[in-house]
Amino acid sequence: MGARQRPAARVIRVALVVLVAALASADDVPTDRAGCEARGGRWGPAGLLPAPVCNLPTKDGGKPCRDRADCESDCIAELTEAEKKALPVETTGKCAAWRRNPGCRAHVHDGRVESILCVD
Repeated sequence: MGARQRPAARVIRVALVVLVAALASADDVPTDRAGCEARGGRWGPAGLLPAPVCNLPTKDGGKPCRDRADCESDCIAELTEAEKKALPVETTGKCAAWRRNPGCRAHVHDGRVESILCVD
């Protein structure tokens, strides 16, 4: 029985290594200034984080959207003061130009903004 478990365990280990590698390459954010700037990123503090981090640009920044699923990052609407006071509102947004978007923003979900979300 031990011999049968070893190949299965090996397959599981290989599958986990492949999965981790795929996830790492999908969101491989540089951890140093040179690597960040080489990919067009901004190196520095983000929100309340005191240590500098890399904020990479998105490929779809400015594209019209109705939900975060339409974007590489967030789907954000620019609301008028009247719209902010009338929340929730039906609207569209634009895909964020950057992966990290600290601050208070109107995040669009299913074509609606329910509230203003503040993220640090």
